[in-house]
Order: sequence, then structure tokens, then C-alpha cells
Amino acid sequence: MSIIYNGKNLTQLLDLVIAAKEIPSPTRKEITEEVPYMSGEWDFSYLDGEDQYETLVLKYSFDIIADTKKELNALRKQAVKLFNSRGDQKFYDTDISDTAYYKVYRVQTGWAEEGLQGLLTVEIKCYPFMINEISKTITASSTAKETTVLDGEEYRPSKITLVLTGTATIKHLAYKKGFTVAGTYALTSGTFNEALTLKAYDKLSITGTGNVTIMAAAEAIF
Repeated sequence: MSIIYNGKNLTQLLDLVIAAKEIPSPTRKEITEEVPYMSGEWDFSYLDGEDQYETLVLKYSFDIIADTKKELNALRKQAVKLFNSRGDQKFYDTDISDTAYYKVYRVQTGWAEEGLQGLLTVEIKCYPFMINEISKTITASSTAKETTVLDGEEYRPSKITLVLTGTATIKHLAYKKGFTVAGTYALTSGTFNEALTLKAYDKLSITGTGNVTIMAAAEAIF
């Protein structure tokens, strides 16, 4: 098990031992409005075909043990500094996944100690879903090559960025419509940010010349 935050393995740096952790499931937002002379209510929590979710709060407690009070206090200071530092704001718990991370907004730390043992508590406010950064490169040819980007039902619909050298025709094949064509894109060299949105098991069919790199910050529900 490793806790990695801002590119640093805090488990190794601080010799952390997890005492307890609380990882709640994402909670759907409830944004409603009642209108006079209308039965029921309007629900505005469903945007662009997707439910919206509240900020997630992760809670971790770590045991830290030292040989002296001075060493314990030094470890406390180092731990608080590392958890409150700024960087890529990516939080990994390898007990959950080696590749998916939580995007952190803010961190709050607390501390209690007894003798030469300290208890570090950490509250992490973050984006409600884990993010898995996916990158695939396909060499285009005259024969159609198909690739699945989000290979699993745990993924929410994700916006895909395409980086192309050469020319290519890319067809979006929608899985839930029996792999029917949901869109066709004739592209030349360049970077196409958030060019299309894919759902789990959708495919891209690629023909042409050069290389097509497909990138996604896929939202994984674990």
C-alpha cells in the first residue's frame, strides 16, 4: 500500500501506517425548484444528460511512531507540510488503484499524540470521481483499425483529445447502439482538444496515414 500525493510517496517518506480510512460513494446533487400551481418540482441536477455530484470528502487516519518526542514533532511538521503543499493535486491510494487518482481541492490536517505515537488525521476534499489518464497511439492505414478507449462499465462518459500527424478519418462507433456510427471526423495534423465524448465500450475506427494519439482523463467510478 502506498499513499502518493503531489508526486511524493508519503508512505515511504513518513513511514505512515493507515489506522483508518473513510471513502464514501459519490453523492448525487439535488438542485430542485418548486413552482407555484405545479405538482412536484423541477430537478436541475441533471445536466447535459448526466447526473451532477457533490464534492467528495476522503478521511484518513495515520499512525506515526518515533523514538523521541523531538523526532515525533519533526515527523508531524513534515507530514502537515507535505499534505498541505501545492503541486499536481493528485492523490493516489494504491490499495484502490495504481493508475487512477483523486483530484484534490483542499486538505485539512489534525494531530493527536500519546507518548511516542502520533495520530495524523487528514480530510481531503476532491472531485467526486477518480480519474484515470489514458493515452493510446494508433498508426493509421488504409485498413480500418478499431480501438476501445474506455474498456469498462466503471467509466463515465469522457471527453477525448486527439493528436494527429498526417491525415485520418475517425468514426465514432456507439456501443449501446450496436456499434452504429455516431460521428465521422476527417482531420489533418493538429491537436483537437475534447474533440468528442465517448462512453464505456464505444469504439473509434481509424483510417488514413500517420499516427493518432487518443487521450482522455477518464472518470472512473470505483
